[in-house]
Amino acid sequence: MSKLIIANFKSNKNREEYEQWVDIFERGVQKVGEHVAIVLAPPLVNLMFFSNRLMGKKTHPHTSLGVQDISPFPAGSYTGAVGTRNLDGFDVRYAIIGHSERRKYFKETNIDIANKVQEALAAKITPIVCVTKDECAATANAIESSDRKKCVVAFEPIEHIGTGTADTLEDIVKTKEWVTTAFGNVPYIYGGSVSASTDTAILTHASIDGFLVGHACLDPHEFLSLLRQIR
Repeated sequence: MSKLIIANFKSNKNREEYEQWVDIFERGVQKVGEHVAIVLAPPLVNLMFFSNRLMGKKTHPHTSLGVQDISPFPAGSYTGAVGTRNLDGFDVRYAIIGHSERRKYFKETNIDIANKVQEALAAKITPIVCVTKDECAATANAIESSDRKKCVVAFEPIEHIGTGTADTLEDIVKTKEWVTTAFGNVPYIYGGSVSASTDTAILTHASIDGFLVGHACLDPHEFLSLLRQIR
């Protein structure tokens, strides 16, 4: 099974900086094994650029696009929202939903997250649902039981995000039990200060299905170094 590595660029970089990033990424990613599935989630305004530059090419056999958020509403009169209909033609495969920053700064609720999951799945986009330990059960309960098993779940320990230090392997593996109880046997990934310097035992552990990468993906050299360490 491929390890799923999501690059969440958040609200960073302008068009010129992304051009430089992709130039370096294209040259280096060919040294990354095919056992790694890479998802690039740029800001929405840069989605067309990434799509034009990377999709349909043989840059890496398992590189796809994701979005950092989607609207909880279908197409219609929702000024400022970007729904799944707007993503047609960009070959978006994944959507990050319920990220801790969305919950904190945009006051997203579990109902919002459940609606976004439903919208994503209807458009054949895989939801990456982000949870903490405390949010795990309540988030799962808000999502239709038939939809839970179609999600990827990302564990985000708030106390480690942005600190430069990842959680312990013991805690990450233990939390998978919580996720499995709440969501079922779904792909389980970890996000919280993941970088090329993260403990190899974490990056290669068989029970962790991938990683949600934030700050460390902004430097293409560091991101490529991280990708090459994944086993």
